[in-house]
Amino acid sequence: MSGHPFTCGTMRPSFVANTQRIAEARLPSIRRARRDDATQLSVIAEQTFRNTFAGVNTAEDMDLHCRTSYSEARQAEEIRRRVKIS
Repeated sequence: MSGHPFTCGTMRPSFVANTQRIAEARLPSIRRARRDDATQLSVIAEQTFRNTFAGVNTAEDMDLHCRTSYSEARQAEEIRRRVKIS
């Protein structure tokens, strides 16, 4: 049973160490966005859009879309209204 984490009824030290690291890892949590998240959401949203669509759009179109869709003010309004997920 080479490569199996159990050998003769005992666990290999590397398996135990990996298991402990996984157990100690801090998992991400999901929560409702707050007003103070607007800046970071704006940056993440714009960067994601640009990384995804820059190759198939003009720079002018990209700039226009990002200005109108991902501004901090727009993100803050969406958070305040809680009606849109973007």
